[in-house]
Amino acid sequence: MSVKTSFRFPYMFERNFLSKQGNPSTKTKFNFVERNEEITMNERISLNPTKFGDIRLPVTIFDAPARAIVVEARITQRRDANNKAIDNSIAKIQFEVVNFELAQTIIKSGGKATDLATIQLEFITDEAIMKNHAPNDLIGKVLDLSDVTVAPKWVSRANSGSWGGFKLICSALKFVPTQPTSAKTSE
Repeated sequence: MSVKTSFRFPYMFERNFLSKQGNPSTKTKFNFVERNEEITMNERISLNPTKFGDIRLPVTIFDAPARAIVVEARITQRRDANNKAIDNSIAKIQFEVVNFELAQTIIKSGGKATDLATIQLEFITDEAIMKNHAPNDLIGKVLDLSDVTVAPKWVSRANSGSWGGFKLICSALKFVPTQPTSAKTSE
């Protein structure tokens, strides 16, 4: 027997779940509705052996910009079993990005986009695809952030660290065409 329950949350969120009573192996379907968009999370998050850093959430439930301009980019190498960097390898490309619309406003008023608070974005996909992107060539490019996911961010603190804040993760770079003057990070 299927049971459909609907809860109303503030900010136009609605969560529906479908499940069969008496069958714990049935997957639950969550629908997040915001601004008339529906995002389906097909995988459930386990309460027990889940690594906190592996949790991925849809970007639409966060106050995130739709477009961002890259102000910094660097490559992180893969590591071996002894935690030593493997030469000529790429685990991910890390970006520091800023809200594109806010950066445009700051640049028009004579400021620099690099003075704005940045958002961490990680590009993680097949290594051959990542090798096609040189980090220095990506600085100043505008990226579409509509298909990114959100994950917890590990923050190093002296000799230790902890989870603090969120970062964006993407598996494909979607560049947004802009006017030549709007891609500059500073004037």
